[in-house]
Amino acid sequence: MDSAIGDFVDYLEKERNLSPHTVRNYLSDLEQFKAFTKERAISTPADVDHLAVREFMAALRRGTDGLPGRKRGTVARKISTLRSFFRFLVQRGVLQKDPTGLIRSPRRARKLPNFLSEDEVVGLINAVPEKGFIGLRDRAILEVLYASGVRVSEAIGADLNDLNLAAGFLRVRGKGKKERLAMLGAPAIDALRAYLAARRTLIRKQNSPDSEAIFVNARKARRLTTRSVRRILKGYLIANGLNPQISPHAMRHSFATHLLNRGANLREVQELLGHKRISSTQIYTHVETDQMRKIYRETHPRSGEE
Repeated sequence: MDSAIGDFVDYLEKERNLSPHTVRNYLSDLEQFKAFTKERAISTPADVDHLAVREFMAALRRGTDGLPGRKRGTVARKISTLRSFFRFLVQRGVLQKDPTGLIRSPRRARKLPNFLSEDEVVGLINAVPEKGFIGLRDRAILEVLYASGVRVSEAIGADLNDLNLAAGFLRVRGKGKKERLAMLGAPAIDALRAYLAARRTLIRKQNSPDSEAIFVNARKARRLTTRSVRRILKGYLIANGLNPQISPHAMRHSFATHLLNRGANLREVQELLGHKRISSTQIYTHVETDQMRKIYRETHPRSGEE
């Protein structure tokens, strides 16, 4: 089992070019399955049948055999990992049959995304002081996240040579290291220009190995982390009386939501978000429906609203 898992991980890293974080998730799921099968004297992938996979699913849901109970979405993800693993082994000729072929994954609950209203986003950004390195940097981060809809990991992973302020775009690397161009509006461009001027002064004073990173911290000019951005956002959320549990990813959700509310179609938003499948973008359609319902109730004489 160890050898097969090692080959699969190597395939994910070198052929599919997945991010280290994604590969770690795959490996964690497979190690959990390996521990489960080991207790049942199953030592090779060839010994795994669909009944063993069903038992694993049941154990995940029940929380038995030393495994904590898992939600449907988590179980579905782990089964998806097993399906990818066994399909890989079949394609490589290691197995004749995929034991997950008869397994149906539990239906994932569609969780509606958290997002901020347009007024809340504007209030949040305007609350950031337009002076000092930290204020200029924080304003630039929030402007970029909202203007482009990029993931936080994409924004902090970007370097100076990825940025083209004259053309108004930022080159980012998304899932699977796939590159795309993210658009930047005038407020984001202005915020970046002001921040980059302050950044140059800081970089000259520091001998930082992250001198090419766009977003750096104020102490040692090191590349910001996702945790740092979460902490930055939380401070401004509290200052504006908003829910401090809202994550930076909500800026991406807000970006998509506001585009749809203002008339963008789903395919256009899919491209801007860098979603591989349209189904990933369809979760935002509920917002469009809610907006239409609101307009109908407020304007139609026979809507039933007083």
